[in-house]
Amino acid sequence: MDHHRSYIYWSDITEQTIRRCKIDGTFIELILKGEHVGDVNDIKLTSNGTYMYYTDSNTNTLIRINVQNIPTNPTTGTRNELALTHSRTVVLSKLNNPRGITLDEKHSKIYLVELTGRIYECNIDGSNMELNQARPPKYRLLLIKRPSYVRLNSITIDTTSSPLQRRKHYLYWTELNSNIIMRSNMDGNKIIKIGGLNGNIVWPNLIQHVVGGDIYFSEYLGTIKKITPPLTKNILIEPTSTTIIDVKGSASDMINQEIITLSKVGGEFRFAVND
Repeated sequence: MDHHRSYIYWSDITEQTIRRCKIDGTFIELILKGEHVGDVNDIKLTSNGTYMYYTDSNTNTLIRINVQNIPTNPTTGTRNELALTHSRTVVLSKLNNPRGITLDEKHSKIYLVELTGRIYECNIDGSNMELNQARPPKYRLLLIKRPSYVRLNSITIDTTSSPLQRRKHYLYWTELNSNIIMRSNMDGNKIIKIGGLNGNIVWPNLIQHVVGGDIYFSEYLGTIKKITPPLTKNILIEPTSTTIIDVKGSASDMINQEIITLSKVGGEFRFAVND
């Protein structure tokens, strides 16, 4: 979402496009399609609304575009006809099913998850991270490698709990097949489980940290919940969760209860939908 210009952006993986509209739902326009717009999984905007970053798992790339500089047809005043030609920059390539991203603009970094359990850091402009010029260039740094079955979809960052101390900033991510929410420091160390300790989370999907310390996350079967995890080294008790939205149908609710029951006796119910 662009708070400055009141735009909402979204992708459509069926028609392979990115669109936007005003927050009241008016003025829907096509802004991007064609090259590197296939299976777009996550979209993030810079805080000033100038640049949009997104992942495309069809081409295994991380892309940047300038959304303030989208060309307009001088005759019609619309952008739809030019969505194929608008400039896009490849920030990272040769990824393996990239999914969620989060931006750390203060330190010019992007954090990215791959479906297969890897979390990377890269420079926000895609530049070389290797300081020693005698060595080969390095455009991404592997921070965390989780088991390949866990299925990572989303990641978020907390830079507000201690604004002046980067060592107290955190990354949070969801793991669908292990039904947990995890946290690490910015170096990918001190990894701990902060949600799902009691087995009551089922297929956590998207996650977002907000100022104040709250974590919002969605579950694939149809809920959005909020937790406030304590900023301690070890979390032994499940943080209290608040259900914000629950649109599970009866069938989804039955599956939800089956998975919870199975997990509490040490069983696994793995998510295998090809989305």
